[in-house]
Amino acid sequence: MATKISVIIPTYAPKDYLWECLGSLENQTLSKDEFEVILVLNGEREPYESLIQKKLPEYSFNSTLLYSTPNGVSRARNLGMEKAQGCHICFIDDDDYLEDLLSKACDNGIVEANVKDVDEVTREESEQHFLSRAYKNYQPEKESSLFVNRSFFSSACCKLLPKNCINGQRFDTNIKR
Repeated sequence: MATKISVIIPTYAPKDYLWECLGSLENQTLSKDEFEVILVLNGEREPYESLIQKKLPEYSFNSTLLYSTPNGVSRARNLGMEKAQGCHICFIDDDDYLEDLLSKACDNGIVEANVKDVDEVTREESEQHFLSRAYKNYQPEKESSLFVNRSFFSSACCKLLPKNCINGQRFDTNIKR
């Protein structure tokens, strides 16, 4: 079966949130042969590269670990796009629901997931994250105006993009965030 989604995860000095993210990908309802995970380390190489290489065999999805130099999240995302085999690209820093995103995918549009903050202690959810507010305020009838919907498009995360729509575009590596 062809890879449908390339999940690109730039990571810098990863902590436990990376394992939570990978655990979420492991628990996706989408078949593991329909997506690949491309981790791009873009900070200090060690001890992180060795740690990630040691942990990756614990997951059953297809994964690749790359190292981006010089460092930077834009370079990391660009490197991930160059190696991506999927028909769609998904940039994540946390977890998304791939099957839901893929079920809404088309060849010429962007699918975006809503974002919820979860309190680490109480597990209480809130929609105070700026992407959640942007998701609620998105006005597709005004899609011709990037100004009106700029907060919706301001992040590469939590979206599923048709690879053919990216059309050779790359992140500006002079922009740090």
